[in-house]
Amino acid sequence: MSAIVIVKTAVKQFPPIQRASQMSGSRIGAVTTASFSIFLAVTAGLYHHWKLGLVGSAFVPFVLVASWFQAKTVASHDYVERRGLEKGTKVWKSFLHGIWS
Repeated sequence: MSAIVIVKTAVKQFPPIQRASQMSGSRIGAVTTASFSIFLAVTAGLYHHWKLGLVGSAFVPFVLVASWFQAKTVASHDYVERRGLEKGTKVWKSFLHGIWS
């Protein structure tokens, strides 16, 4: 069985992670699940062989920086979409107001 399958199975079967995902929303739940997966993968690597654990932990900062850039990009896209939706709503309201007046 591969390590990825073991990690995914452990995350699915760990109830506090599932509850945190349900209570706090999809973004925080996804971050919690991903963090736990990384932690579990490094721990499993350390358990299997200490060199494997060190190699796995060497990539954790890269994953964190990539996650930060992704969150920043998603937030900027959300902002642009929200502004577009607000402008569209204003146009629709003025259109409806023009028809009813």
